[in-house]
Amino acid sequence: MKTLILAMTLIAAASAGQASVAQAQAVSAPAAACTTPSDSNLPPAWSGWISPETLAAAGDPAKSPDVSVSHAYDLTLLSVAQVMYPVAADKAPMVNSFGGLLSLKVTETGTYTVALDDKAWVDVVRDGKIVKSVSHNQGPACTTVHKAVDFTLEPGVYAIQLSNAPSASLKLLIIRK
Repeated sequence: MKTLILAMTLIAAASAGQASVAQAQAVSAPAAACTTPSDSNLPPAWSGWISPETLAAAGDPAKSPDVSVSHAYDLTLLSVAQVMYPVAADKAPMVNSFGGLLSLKVTETGTYTVALDDKAWVDVVRDGKIVKSVSHNQGPACTTVHKAVDFTLEPGVYAIQLSNAPSASLKLLIIRK
């Protein structure tokens, strides 16, 4: 709706000589569909996405492997039936889906994005409580990032709970905005 209003404003401005018809047409034209996702156009903060390291997610909270900000991971997940989630997820694990547990140490207050290459549920937990997400999106356009969830985090150690992934493989990257 905002695009339509902006386009109409530019068309009116063009007829008044204040903007070009080309500007109005560019705004009102639909965005080209992405036919071939490419990670070559990722923003610099996402550069870790290109060279992930292999990591097995845990099923036991005491054995959760550490993950770092700005590093990507090709995760091997477990059947959700094998995962002992320390806190019940906001969305119940689905039968025949995959998940796992990770540990993240945050040293600076800020907004952190958890990015995934497939659909999955992600909860960030601290002190036995789920941290509410502040936004959700699909990540940078026309890349292999499928989902990006933002959380406001303070210094401390967090559990990353993954569930409802459709397969046992999932790529993950955590960045600070």
